[in-house]
Amino acid sequence: MISCLTRYGKSWCVAQAVLLYAKLNPNKRILLVAPTLDQTKIIRNYISSFILENEEMSCMVDVAMTGLDRLKNEVSKKRITLNNGTEITILSAEGTGDRLMGFGGDLIIDDEECLIKYQTYQEKISRMTGDSPDAMRVSIGNPWNRNNQMWDFWTDPSFTKIHVGYKVALKEGRITQEFIDDQRRLINPITFKVLYEAEFPENAEDSLIDYNCIEEANNKEFGFAKGRPLNILGVDVARYGLDSTVLTHVQELEGKYQLIKQYVYNKMNTMQTVGKVRDLHNKIGFDSINVDVCGLGAGVVDRLNEEGLGVVEANFGQGPTKSFEESSIVSSQKSRYEDQTRAITHLNKKAEQYFRLAQLFEEGKISIKGCDANLIDNLRKMGYEITSGGKTKIVDPEDGKSPDYGDSLVYACWSEDNEVVIDW
Repeated sequence: MISCLTRYGKSWCVAQAVLLYAKLNPNKRILLVAPTLDQTKIIRNYISSFILENEEMSCMVDVAMTGLDRLKNEVSKKRITLNNGTEITILSAEGTGDRLMGFGGDLIIDDEECLIKYQTYQEKISRMTGDSPDAMRVSIGNPWNRNNQMWDFWTDPSFTKIHVGYKVALKEGRITQEFIDDQRRLINPITFKVLYEAEFPENAEDSLIDYNCIEEANNKEFGFAKGRPLNILGVDVARYGLDSTVLTHVQELEGKYQLIKQYVYNKMNTMQTVGKVRDLHNKIGFDSINVDVCGLGAGVVDRLNEEGLGVVEANFGQGPTKSFEESSIVSSQKSRYEDQTRAITHLNKKAEQYFRLAQLFEEGKISIKGCDANLIDNLRKMGYEITSGGKTKIVDPEDGKSPDYGDSLVYACWSEDNEVVIDW
C-alpha cells in the first residue's frame, strides 16, 4: 500500500519494480489496473521507456528483433510478453468493469485505487488473485476519501504501508518550502492533505456523519444506571435477494440512545420477519416498534398491526416534517455554503431522519459500542448532496449494497419531533 505526495515518483518506482519482478519470476501474470484507459497508460509508458532504454530488458521482449520500430510497437501494446513466459497486461476498470472479467494474476497493481468504484473492485478485481496462492497486490494512489477499498487496505494489518508526506520531500530537497506555502494558499485544506500530506481526510466533502464521531460512539457506553430506558426496535425489511433484514434494538433515555444488538437475517420472507419481530417483542417487550413501511415492509406492518402490536410506520419516501436552520452538524461543510442564508429543507423523511441521526452522533448522544463492522461501514459511507432546489438528499454508498444496518439504526432512532438543523 503506497501513499505519497503528488509527483513524488511512486508510479516510476512501481514500474521499475514490475520489470524487476518480471525478470526474476518466469511464467507469471502481471496485471496493471487503473480507473480509466488513460490512467493505465501512466505506468505502462514508464515500463515501455525502461524496456527501450535497457538492452537486457529489450532482449527479453518476446518479439523477433527486426528493428527498433517493431520493438517500440510491441512494448506499447496492452499486453507485453517476455521470453521467460511472464506477461504484463494493462486493464481499465471503467464503467462497471466488465472488461476485467476472465483475468487473474500473480501480481496485481491497482493504480489510483481510490478512484476505482467500490462495487467494481469487490465484484471484478478482488477475485483476480484467487487462483494464485502466492499472489501479491500493490495498491497506489492519492487518498481522496475513506469510502473505498483503498482505505480498507490502509487499515488492514496484512498490508505493508509506505507513506511519504511533503516533509520527507522537503528534507530530500525534492521540493521547496516556498512551493508548499504556495500550494497551501492555492488549494483547499482537504486537497492539500490528500496531495501533499498523502493522508486520508477524516471526512469526504459529502460525508454525512463525521468519522471521529462514529469512532467515539463506538467507544462509549451509557449504561443507563438510573431511570428506566425505553426499548425500541427498528426494522429494515429486505427488498432484494442480496439485502439483509436487520432488526435493531436500542434503549433510549433522556434523548440518549444505546445500541443493544442488531439481528441480521438473509433471504427471509415477510411472514418470517413478522415472526422474528413477534418473538423478540415477547422476550423484551418493546415500547415502540418502528418498521420500514416502503415496499415489502408494508406487508410486515399490516400483519403486525393485525396482531395488535401497534407499530410506527417509518416511511423514507414521505415528505419532511420541517426545515432546519442551525446546528453543529457537518460544520466542515460551512465554507461551501457560507453564502446561503435561506432556510434549507430536506427532500424527504430519509434525509430528515438521517440528519437527525447525524446530530445524535455529533452531540455524543448515541452509543454503538460492540456493533457489527457493517454498521460502521454503512455510516461512514453515507453521503448527502444539495439538490438544485436547495434540499438535502441522502446519497447511498457507491458499493451497490443497500445500507441495511444504517437504515435499521435510523428506524430505531426515528422521531417525528425533529429539531434537526445545520450550520452551513
